[in-house]
Amino acid sequence: MLGITLFTRSSRSVELTAEGELVLDYAQRVISEVDGLRDELDEIAGLLRGDLRLGGMWPTGLYDLYAVIADFHAQHPGVAIHFVEGTQEDMLAQIRADELDAIFTAVDPDALGDEFAATLLSEEEFVCTLPVGHPLAARTTSPSSSSRAWISSPTARTPRCAGASSRRSAITA
Repeated sequence: MLGITLFTRSSRSVELTAEGELVLDYAQRVISEVDGLRDELDEIAGLLRGDLRLGGMWPTGLYDLYAVIADFHAQHPGVAIHFVEGTQEDMLAQIRADELDAIFTAVDPDALGDEFAATLLSEEEFVCTLPVGHPLAARTTSPSSSSRAWISSPTARTPRCAGASSRRSAITA
């Protein structure tokens, strides 16, 4: 079709000619342009591609973060989702350092100030459930109104998770 020799063959190898290298260079650029065109057309059609780096704390309550992520991935299979769990402090540091694109954490959006854009996803009651005979069960004050007393209690147990002991120390100090 082009009327030129693109490669030479010998009994031991195949090598590109100078013309072949030039054609290869053009072909690679054309393929790259077609890929770019496909990406732009997909974007117009609403299809997403790429990587999404998310951080979150182990979800509690009714908000099922993992179901939300699974639904997003089902709608946008071209997006690779990378999820890490950590403390709120660690994840805020990672989003500041541009290591994460978004984080899901239990924090008052108004407390973040102007540094972040945040949306409240859910509000729910948080209760402490104890056996009837437990020493703290007779208390009438809630943990939110007297956290130090509840956390300092000799019967309070701190879960073994990242940051829990440092938060307990900070609250009881």
